[in-house]
Amino acid sequence: MIMRYRYLLLTLVAVLSLMSCSSTRKAVRQTIPTTSGWNAGDCVTQRCNMVLKSGNRSVSLGGSLRMKRDDVIQMNLTYGFLNIGVGTLELTQDSVLFVSRMTKQYTRSSYDEVSQLLGKNIGFMDIQKYFWGEGGEGKTAVMSWKYSGFTDMDNGRKLPTGLEVNVSASGHSADATIQLSNPREDSEWNQRTKINEKSYDRLTLEQVARLLLNIVNKI
Repeated sequence: MIMRYRYLLLTLVAVLSLMSCSSTRKAVRQTIPTTSGWNAGDCVTQRCNMVLKSGNRSVSLGGSLRMKRDDVIQMNLTYGFLNIGVGTLELTQDSVLFVSRMTKQYTRSSYDEVSQLLGKNIGFMDIQKYFWGEGGEGKTAVMSWKYSGFTDMDNGRKLPTGLEVNVSASGHSADATIQLSNPREDSEWNQRTKINEKSYDRLTLEQVARLLLNIVNKI
């Protein structure tokens, strides 16, 4: 069970990486007309429910999505009605942090490291636009992505109510559905995740890559 959820979070990291690289590939793309109106430093907190599917396997998680414009995207995932902490994915301007609460492991990588591993440039601003509803919809040879809807904030601002992503490669397919609700402007949260390095083991980016390869082989 523990390994299953570690794989789950690593899969989410891979999906976000593919999303950020999509602009470098040939894509059929539909621009979503939205009025942003958000300023640097604006903070939003939302409830988050996510379902990952691959073949006949499906895992559902709850949690929260917290964002500070042009600074941080923080997703905390929980499991079951007891809200057991599963893990945290935190993206800032200079690094990608993944923390597995259940296995007491974490990895922190620069975007240069991630870009070198993927062979594609990846940056925080590329990923941020999808969660603020500014990424449009589209399809490439390996993936498709679309919004399930938008909710109105004040002053004509909008936020996505959900994002659906499908990844297909080498005869395998996986779907990630992220549903968002109850958005509110809120800055009263820890905008950087602190890790007790005496209690957590650090994984290298290469170790994470090998785990992702194992996921693909097991699907």
